[in-house]
Amino acid sequence: MRQLLGIVILKAIYNVALHPLAGYPGPLLSGASPIANALRIFSGRGCHAVLTLHERYGPVVRLGPSHLSYTDVGAWKDVHGIFYPTPSS
Repeated sequence: MRQLLGIVILKAIYNVALHPLAGYPGPLLSGASPIANALRIFSGRGCHAVLTLHERYGPVVRLGPSHLSYTDVGAWKDVHGIFYPTPSS
């Protein structure tokens, strides 16, 4: 049991400090574990919570150890490498 707890703690420390996404802004708990994001989703207020996080942290927010949320439409091409045409005015 102590070994399992040690592994969980070490994984959380890795996620917060050494993970490739560690430099992105967001709540510390979100960077440490996917549990915080799961709670946001299952509470039924996931979209509202993410909007609040963007208002606090800016256009890029770390929602989980391996999850980022972007508000910039131009990020689609950067993130996915695909061009999505936008309707012209």
